[in-house]
Amino acid sequence: LRGDPTRLRQIVTNLVGNAIKFTSTGEIFVDVSLRSRSNNSVIVDFAVHDTGVGIPKGRQADIFNMFSQADLATTRQFGGTGLGLSISRQLTELMNGQISVESEEGKGSTFRFHAEFGLANSQTSLSFPGPVKNQTVLVVDDNESNRSVLTELLVSWQLDVVLAESGKQATAVLEEAAKSDEPIRLVIIDEVLPEMDGWDLCDTMRSHPNPRISSAKILMMRATMDSGPRSVMRQSDVTGCLPKPIKHSSLHEGIIRALAPPHLQPPPPVSATTNRVDGAELNVLLVEDGLVNQKVATTMLQRRGHNVHVVCNG
Repeated sequence: LRGDPTRLRQIVTNLVGNAIKFTSTGEIFVDVSLRSRSNNSVIVDFAVHDTGVGIPKGRQADIFNMFSQADLATTRQFGGTGLGLSISRQLTELMNGQISVESEEGKGSTFRFHAEFGLANSQTSLSFPGPVKNQTVLVVDDNESNRSVLTELLVSWQLDVVLAESGKQATAVLEEAAKSDEPIRLVIIDEVLPEMDGWDLCDTMRSHPNPRISSAKILMMRATMDSGPRSVMRQSDVTGCLPKPIKHSSLHEGIIRALAPPHLQPPPPVSATTNRVDGAELNVLLVEDGLVNQKVATTMLQRRGHNVHVVCNG
């Protein structure tokens, strides 16, 4: 697509930043879909859903005005929306679109906007070599939204997907598949699971008496790429670790490493220690008052193996 990435990034950052600010529990979900397409342009719909405090119905019409707040109590507890939503409305209009909100107080909000983009002359998409296509992948995650997103992506890559919500359920699926002519060769696991976490499931698989299960490849999804003793010891038990939110390119490369024959393997990844100062693990003090910026910087530093301490002001 051809468009203004800076404007789009600012709109999404503003909406997601507000969602994070006003959501104490639950989840935030970003959905993107194609509304329409012509010979030289497309209109794309974006939606940011949250399970936060919500906006009173009487205030929703004014929420995109400069410095408008839902109510004083919410502003005192969470901070206001400031210019973010007003700027988002203006940027959306510059992209030939509109922005709106649907909200129920106490249950959450959904901010929607659409924008128009030109079509590029050519496009590139991720695909798999023949030996990888149509393989069955088991996704283990207790979050329904995560399972849905991964399923949609993997199916678009011509992979068959089986789902499990827990380690116990995943073990049962693996044992049943091992009885067939096509056992599951790759399992994508979320590190944080109820009862049996991702590393416990990894232990169960590696110690399983059936070699069809013990030899299955594992990709571990991790919210933080810390260098704690448990994760360091276990790196050799998995094909790779994927930092969340999952990047398409990282997942694609991980699947190729797990399932492709040797002559189709990509070059080995560069160790994260090469990005550190003298390979050392540092204690980093991050001073930043923006919640979104805090999370972005913290994630980048943690992926390089550093310990991060965050404060909001001097």
